[in-house]
Amino acid sequence: MSRSSQTRKLSKPFRLCLYFEPMRSIVRNEVEQMNTPEPEKVLRIGIDFDCVKRSALFGFEIVDRAFLKSDIEEVIIEDGITGIGNEAFRQCRFLKAIVLPKSLTRIGRGAFWGCKRLISIEIPDGVANIEDFTFQKCRKLESVILPEGLLEIGGTAFTECSSLKSLVIPDGTKVIGWRAFEYCTSLSEIKLPESLTTINACAFYGCTSLRNVTIPSGVTKIDWAAFGQCMKLNSVVFQKGLKTIGTQAFSMCYGLKSVVLPEGLTTIEGAAFEYCKELVSIKIPDSVTTIGGAFSYCPKLESVVIPNGITEIGHEAFRCCGSLTSIVLPESVKRIKGSAFQKCSRLVSINIPAGVTEIGDGAFANCNRLPDVIIDGTLHHLKKSYGDITIPKKVRKIAGDAFRENDVLRSVVIPEGVTEIGAWAFSFCPNLVSVVIPSSVKKIGRMAFRSCHKLKKVIVPDSIDELGDQIFSDCPRLPKNIINQEVQS
Repeated sequence: MSRSSQTRKLSKPFRLCLYFEPMRSIVRNEVEQMNTPEPEKVLRIGIDFDCVKRSALFGFEIVDRAFLKSDIEEVIIEDGITGIGNEAFRQCRFLKAIVLPKSLTRIGRGAFWGCKRLISIEIPDGVANIEDFTFQKCRKLESVILPEGLLEIGGTAFTECSSLKSLVIPDGTKVIGWRAFEYCTSLSEIKLPESLTTINACAFYGCTSLRNVTIPSGVTKIDWAAFGQCMKLNSVVFQKGLKTIGTQAFSMCYGLKSVVLPEGLTTIEGAAFEYCKELVSIKIPDSVTTIGGAFSYCPKLESVVIPNGITEIGHEAFRCCGSLTSIVLPESVKRIKGSAFQKCSRLVSINIPAGVTEIGDGAFANCNRLPDVIIDGTLHHLKKSYGDITIPKKVRKIAGDAFRENDVLRSVVIPEGVTEIGAWAFSFCPNLVSVVIPSSVKKIGRMAFRSCHKLKKVIVPDSIDELGDQIFSDCPRLPKNIINQEVQS
């Protein structure tokens, strides 16, 4: 009797290979004829099993999607089988345990995706790569033993394994893939090997129980949001060798209080430590040349040492650092980008090096305790920026965003001699009532007075040569056309 005819007589339909389309109708018919039999508890799979095929590349392999959505509870894969195909056990919702043979060398993409009752697994030493999606959404997976000789953990390999508490990644592993451990919310401890060279984007994003991590010396870049939203992370040890900390790499790590960055680091990208709300101090090494918007929204940051060698303070670098009282910029700084210190409400002193050639729009906006910042005739910040103000006569340009979102400004007199009002310069000033613009003004940037809801009196000269878009948009008390006239509602 052939094996296929023997299999038809079995009362356990899940033993049939669901990979073969002609057999599916047989399974359905037999199931309908039976009185809802209980599924077999243990499934043993050998090289002569229906769903095992031999390939020149992988040897004896369980075919792709062989047991997709089956009701099996436990699987023993016998020695001799060398591969598990893509999605072979995907969404086996009752699968609690699986024994893998020493002969195994490959586990395909998504092989155990969504096996939500799987508790533990030991991967044999012959497996060199954990492929993409392999254990994604195995939400009861508590224990994983990774193989010696592992080289790479693929993208989303363990994403949303929310019961996984600790993990040792073996020495020899070089790559942790994109989102590999994302939202492993119980993961509190992980050991990274010295062999590691790559931590890809979002690798540990949302591991809200992770408390400490040591970055091995072989890692040269921590990629985008790699440890973002690790809210309990309170200790990061950086080894020499790291060159770049990527965008949002440690954003929303609420437990971090201090950070010492390693010598040799050259770049801190935008938002790298954004929203680290407990961060008090940070030391930046001499090797760093560029700071992006790295420390914005760190409300408790009090102390920053910026070394000589930094040439650029990036866009929003220290925005909304409300506890920062003073900062010393080294002579090497050439550029201060827009909003770099915006809303640093306690900042009382800052030096502008002589070699600075660029100060971006809103660099010092809403720094209400800071003295006037007027560089080469351009007004970037005015200490008295509340109530009724008159712009100093030495000013020739009002920088973009200079008074943006100022909620205590009531009226502004701009003196003769000013030739330009930058984009968004007085936008979102909810209590601004009147503005006098002199005939010397030749250019008004876009959105300069946008959303000034109480603005009702404006004197606009006919001398203006260049008007930006929507200068007075969302100013409901002003008429649509107010150029070359005095308007008072």
